[in-house]
Amino acid sequence: MTRTGSAQGASRVGALAVVVSAGASPFLAQTLTAIASQTCAPDVVLVVDVASRANGLGDGTPIEELVESSGLGTVTAVRVVRVKEARSFGDAVSRGLAAYAELVAAGNRWRRGAGAVDGAEVSDTDGASATSGGSRTSVRDLLLTGSGPITGPTGALSPITSYEQRLVAPADASQEAPEHQVWLWLLHDDSAPQEGCLEQLLTAATNARSVGIVGPKQVGWDNPELLLEVGLRATASARRANDIVPGEVDQGQHDDRSDVLAVGTAGALVDRAVWEEIGGIAPWLGPFGDGLELSRAARLAGYRVIVEPTAVIRHRRASYQGLRRPAHVSHSLRPQVRTDAEAIEVRLPEPDPERSFRARRSAQLTNWAAFSSRPIGLLLIWFVVLGAMRAVWRLASKAPALARDELGAALAVAGRGRRIKAARRRLARHTKVPVSALGRLYATPAEIRGVRRDRTRQERERRARAAAPSELELRELAALARSRRRTLSAVMVVAAALSAYGLARLLPTRSIIGGALPLFGGWRQMWDAAWTTWIATGDGYPGGVTPLLAILAGPAALGRLIGLDTGSFVSGLVLLAVPLAALGAWFAAGTMTRKVVLRAWAALVWALTPGLLLALGQGRLGALLVHLVLPWALLALTRAVGADRRDLVLSGLVGAHLLTDEERAELDRFSSEKISDLAHLDQEAQAAASLDADAEHEGADEVKETGQSSGEESRARDDASVGADTDSSVKGVKVSDGIEDDPGHDRGREDEKVGPAASALATAREVIESLNAPDPAAPEAEVDLPRAEKYGYGSATAAAVAGLLLSVVVAAVPATAAVLIVIVLLLSVTTRRGFKLVLTLAPMVVTAAPAWWSAWRMGQRDGWAEGVRLLLTDIGLPVSVPTPSSLDLLAGSPVAMGAVVPSGALSVLVRVLLLLVPVLGIVGLFVSRRPRVARIAILMALGGLVLAGLSLRTPTGLGSDVAGDGLAPVNGWAGAGTSLALSGFLAAALPAGEAIWGMIGRRAADGRRALARGNRKDTEAESSESSESSVPSAGAGSSSGSGGSRRLKTAFAVAACLLLLAPVMVGAIWAHQAHRGNNPQVMALRSTTQQVPLIAEQFQGSGTAGRVLKLTSTPEGLKATIWRGPGTQVSDVLPGAVNAEARSRAASALNDPRLKPETGQTSVFTIPSPDPALVLEDPADAELAQLVTRATAGQDKEVADALAAHGIAVVLLTDKDGDAVTAEARVGLTSTPGLEQLAQTASGNSWRVTSSAHPDSARLSLLDAGGAATPVASTGAGSGTRARIPAGSGNRTLVMVERADAGWTATLNGRRLEPITVPDQDGGWKQGFAVGPDAGELVVTHTRRSTATLTYTIWTVWALSLVAALPLRRGKEMAS
Repeated sequence: MTRTGSAQGASRVGALAVVVSAGASPFLAQTLTAIASQTCAPDVVLVVDVASRANGLGDGTPIEELVESSGLGTVTAVRVVRVKEARSFGDAVSRGLAAYAELVAAGNRWRRGAGAVDGAEVSDTDGASATSGGSRTSVRDLLLTGSGPITGPTGALSPITSYEQRLVAPADASQEAPEHQVWLWLLHDDSAPQEGCLEQLLTAATNARSVGIVGPKQVGWDNPELLLEVGLRATASARRANDIVPGEVDQGQHDDRSDVLAVGTAGALVDRAVWEEIGGIAPWLGPFGDGLELSRAARLAGYRVIVEPTAVIRHRRASYQGLRRPAHVSHSLRPQVRTDAEAIEVRLPEPDPERSFRARRSAQLTNWAAFSSRPIGLLLIWFVVLGAMRAVWRLASKAPALARDELGAALAVAGRGRRIKAARRRLARHTKVPVSALGRLYATPAEIRGVRRDRTRQERERRARAAAPSELELRELAALARSRRRTLSAVMVVAAALSAYGLARLLPTRSIIGGALPLFGGWRQMWDAAWTTWIATGDGYPGGVTPLLAILAGPAALGRLIGLDTGSFVSGLVLLAVPLAALGAWFAAGTMTRKVVLRAWAALVWALTPGLLLALGQGRLGALLVHLVLPWALLALTRAVGADRRDLVLSGLVGAHLLTDEERAELDRFSSEKISDLAHLDQEAQAAASLDADAEHEGADEVKETGQSSGEESRARDDASVGADTDSSVKGVKVSDGIEDDPGHDRGREDEKVGPAASALATAREVIESLNAPDPAAPEAEVDLPRAEKYGYGSATAAAVAGLLLSVVVAAVPATAAVLIVIVLLLSVTTRRGFKLVLTLAPMVVTAAPAWWSAWRMGQRDGWAEGVRLLLTDIGLPVSVPTPSSLDLLAGSPVAMGAVVPSGALSVLVRVLLLLVPVLGIVGLFVSRRPRVARIAILMALGGLVLAGLSLRTPTGLGSDVAGDGLAPVNGWAGAGTSLALSGFLAAALPAGEAIWGMIGRRAADGRRALARGNRKDTEAESSESSESSVPSAGAGSSSGSGGSRRLKTAFAVAACLLLLAPVMVGAIWAHQAHRGNNPQVMALRSTTQQVPLIAEQFQGSGTAGRVLKLTSTPEGLKATIWRGPGTQVSDVLPGAVNAEARSRAASALNDPRLKPETGQTSVFTIPSPDPALVLEDPADAELAQLVTRATAGQDKEVADALAAHGIAVVLLTDKDGDAVTAEARVGLTSTPGLEQLAQTASGNSWRVTSSAHPDSARLSLLDAGGAATPVASTGAGSGTRARIPAGSGNRTLVMVERADAGWTATLNGRRLEPITVPDQDGGWKQGFAVGPDAGELVVTHTRRSTATLTYTIWTVWALSLVAALPLRRGKEMAS
């Protein structure tokens, strides 16, 4: 063809445009029109249609209709082929060219009654003779003739010309190849070339040497001034380095580029000979990475790849922006008739490059592997590892979808080993230059990092400039911060002073115990105990995973780094509980209200509630953790859903705009009505302005307290937030009191907008009333102004943080999961972006799963009452307390109020003051501006009360009272339930208090305005004698209104003082009694003392792992406890251990109706010995009871051997002065042979067990055929034990002083040992294994498959949640 597109002369350069489209796409019409407008039209336009019903692409509109409407058929020959099986762009081009060759080979068809046309191809022979003269008929001339004697085959919109045979002929077979060069112009359906694009590309291709591929400059589809691409740069790993900044304007700054590494396939001009030599584009690539692969293959074949900046093409980048979606095609028998315009009308989704990320990442990895020289296996393994690492980073950047795509792309490419091998072989066939020749064209990773770093900095600076507050706003924010710091400091001083006074005796100690608080071992011991399936307490119990110990082990390990042991860490947590609770409640209350007074009240109520103070005094670790963590968890939860209140500074320019015609007319109308009165009312206007200034000052103070500084993220909403002062100086404009239940408010968004008329009316009245007072007789117009409130956006980071914090809550008290999961599910359903709460639910559910799973299994095995009892068992020593009444429970006290506050007027006053919180919370259902939040909060409060009531009525263990006396079934602790209830009531009460505050403020402002109007009436009456009779009544009404307003404010001030006084009074009473130390219900903690002799600790830490038998006198007799450590440790009082011990020792006593305590009484019982409630059904406990009886009776020669066989190394008798049972037991133990008395210590009298049959009391021992026992030293405790077995003779039995259980397994030198039953005379309840005469390494473990699955699941979810909780900002790709 010629450059002008004429029909004369032989053309040395031919161009075949190949357009690939999925049916009549929304962009194809513009692309075809752009091709038709080229100054140098291509010889043939080949449209390759890949749409079909099989792949779901296209909408059924024929492409021929678009060709006809675009006028392309009048410019050049258009051929349409359909390749439904094409898999990618390159595959579509290759298949389309093959189909086009078949189309040309099919030739033309004769029309009926028509003759041949000169120059038209009739057959191969005719075509050859027709072109023998060297000339050819112009395609344009054939198209302009209208009708002719021949027609093209199906797919050819005009007859086939002889010239097209040369286009489809193989390049190496054509004799005219040196003189006639054919170029393939590759076009996407969304790439529209500008006029002259093809001409410039052909000029660049023919004027340079060795050029194989020429690419155009790509600009924006809708805005051609924006640059997209001027050639491609990439690293050796195929990572693109597009140094064009998104949104960069084309000013010719990149027009000096020529040779580049690669160009995109959109608009690329490819030499047909080069295309055939390298085999086209790899069919497994596309729509991404194909241009890089084709260009690098051409360069390795010895050809140049250049970019021609003067050739410009508009590119929509539909695949990159995720705009390509399968069309919904109707296949009905009678489809709806559509016009041509409607046929291609498609509603495109919003551009989002993240939709195409997986395909782009897969293409990059495929190109990387194909062009790399490293071993494919190692490279694919590295892809999987790299994909996992990048997925973790994406999760940390709050992009879970991209994390899934990262891992999915890596796994997909890892499974394409054969495809990558084929790609390498394909490149090796035509490679003529070394790979190192491309080195200078590659970009380095440092350059890519530098470009991205610069872009990130520019974007951060742009956001900072957009969100930068004004100087006035900065001053107001600083004033708010100073006010809050002062108030918070006062709250913390009060809380710290009361706490320090009450805990004064414990402040110097490093470790404390007492009440329900046990001892804590090292962090390693707690971590191991958290994941073991065997509870190493007493004689051992099968248990499950305890996530709470793992959670405590984390900060304990950190404390160890600075020299603090675990006991010191727990003691510090207990001693700082009150100030920490106040601090957490202060910030949590800030999400509900921005008034510092209400936040201070909420902080004091939460920190000085009886639930926290009593849990602190009694050492209730689980309830203490719930109360301390719950405010922070609710704070993160509200921020996750965007329901947290933020600071909103209302400067004078908020909402300012140019007046519209309607607003200007309204202003003129008001001005014309009032201008006549300016002369004689100037003085009255000034007086009214001074009165209104006072009202405005109070209203402004209220507005200033409406938010907390939200930082860079929250200030971005300032542009969309419009607010006004509710008590502004605009007279006659009222803020409506009733706020509808708009879902946007509960979702933390301001959905309603201020109409321009309302804004203009407010502006007009401000201007007029600054000059003149309004007419008192004129009615007040009511205009709804926007609320001065602002909320957060919602945050995935906050959702993950909330999940981790709520995991601590459900780990401490698993029963709380029943309430918290319901609340989170409600929030996820009722909020706009509730899907974020998956990050909250996942860690909370998996953390609570072990306890609930154990309760479910126990319920199926022993009855559902036992399952509920296990679930409600609190961690810690079982301690009974006086049962509170329903009113006390509603007031937040888990103990009868009479046990804390002396009866009388003070007790009644404390109850009334504490009940103000739930009352105000219920009022919030009716007056709160956020009724949906109030409903969910009250629901949580009711759930907490139900949980507290259920705990109080469920016996969970067997223990003494707080002072350590008595032995009775102990009911669950209601502290966690009361904390949930209090948090719900406070969440509903704070918005209610703010609403009441606002109503009173408006009432007072209305009273002042009424007084001002009355004064103006008096003034007018004095100047007008006709209205003298009406003056006194008006003045009296104003005075009465002012007096009523003052009385209302005085009553409100008194009520506010009472509300603030309530928590302080409760805290003062607790601090006084705790300081005196005479009420164990209030303070049972004490400093830790040595509880066992040092020699006993040596036995416990030795290889034999001897145990201590502690005997304590109770009114019911001697209480026997086996210690494996220096006292009662946390592993001894896990819920599973407490529940199992209670069921094995007093199963019937737990269900005895006589043991249901009355209100205000402690459940202490005394049952005669024949009563079946004290029958020991467990053989290990029964054996221990017999040994204690025999040992305390004295003169039993065999009891020492039995104690040693039970693993007892030391017997400890607690001293009780004047107690007959203790004295009798001391005498019996002293007279028992085999018990060697040790020195008396503060903990009591102790005896060492010496036995001839068992030289050392050991946890493991070997029994030979004759019954002789040999102790075995071991390492490790609990379920992981290792020992060295000596060689012996005959069959031997390994006996463990642990309860037999199916979960025990043992291996000797890797060989699994068979579990056997130990004979009754040697302890039939013990675990035994058959051991032969061989020696070797013994490993004993206790495992459960379900527990192992739970453990790994918890680890995985916790790790992912920690990654998601990292405060990293995601970088979203621009869709321009």
